[in-house]
Amino acid sequence: MFQFTNAATLDRVPFSASSIAFAYPGTTPNVSSSGNQNGIVWAYEFGQNSQAVLHAYDATNVGNEVYNSNQVQIGAAVKFAVPTVCNGKVFVGTANSVAVFGLLSPPVAKDFNGDGNADLVWEDTATGQRAIWFLKNGVFSSGIYSPTMPVQWHIAGAADFNGDGFADLVWENTATGERAIWFLKNGVFSRGIYLPTMPVQWRIADH
Repeated sequence: MFQFTNAATLDRVPFSASSIAFAYPGTTPNVSSSGNQNGIVWAYEFGQNSQAVLHAYDATNVGNEVYNSNQVQIGAAVKFAVPTVCNGKVFVGTANSVAVFGLLSPPVAKDFNGDGNADLVWEDTATGQRAIWFLKNGVFSSGIYSPTMPVQWHIAGAADFNGDGFADLVWENTATGERAIWFLKNGVFSRGIYLPTMPVQWRIADH
């Protein structure tokens, strides 16, 4: 990427450059953004074995490649094709197809086994037993018991706190104000951490 000098001429030294040299026929990039933020430079490469490859670069520094489609074959490349950005998707034409790229589906809250379906958490307020029901499209599939906790410990929420694709549990002690997170894998306790203690009148509201 080049910028203009104070003399309104194009600076011969790029202020950022990709690590890839686009061979003949080169590339005609397209830029997308949300206003003046999150700019992406999209580039079409006539790749190895004549395969089309889509590249995405940080618009503020094209030396930072944020994505490329090398891991999949999207079709035979054609000359002078330009990626088209529309309604949050990127369309890439090939010799025999149109490849469409978009955002991944957002993770499902309270999905404890990573199957893309939300599950249910149960707690017995008399005994302190807890259980997780794994559901598929809302239908019970299987269930497991979690370690029993004293009844003053209440499950306050569930979310994927460590980004491993499995929902975790948030606990709060209604008697002492202690809070903790249990990291789970497939609903099974992996490890836990304590959060800072808060007065008991403070309750976890966003979960």
